[in-house]
Amino acid sequence: MPELAVCVPIIQTSFIKRYLETLYKYTKDFRVFVCDQSLEGMDSSLIRQYVHWYTRPYHNLGFAKSANELMWTAYRQGYPYIAVVNDDVEYINSAWWQGMKDEFADKT
Repeated sequence: MPELAVCVPIIQTSFIKRYLETLYKYTKDFRVFVCDQSLEGMDSSLIRQYVHWYTRPYHNLGFAKSANELMWTAYRQGYPYIAVVNDDVEYINSAWWQGMKDEFADKT
């Protein structure tokens, strides 16, 4: 099982393609969880190519509620690390994930 579940609540679809491309370019050993609250819905080819778990609620849950739903889903599946990320993020370096783990590691 991958160590990281990346949870992405989206409200509009204009940023998600670039987000997913850079995530896949600079990250290893992860799964993508998406809560699609957009009016038009994500492109189905993007879902098939990049997303491992997808939900589309019948109304907008808001960022916090949709993030919580995604985190609970990932937690129940046993992922040791869960990241909640806005869809307008672009990754620029493959060291981002190790840097996050190092930053929050127990330094006692």
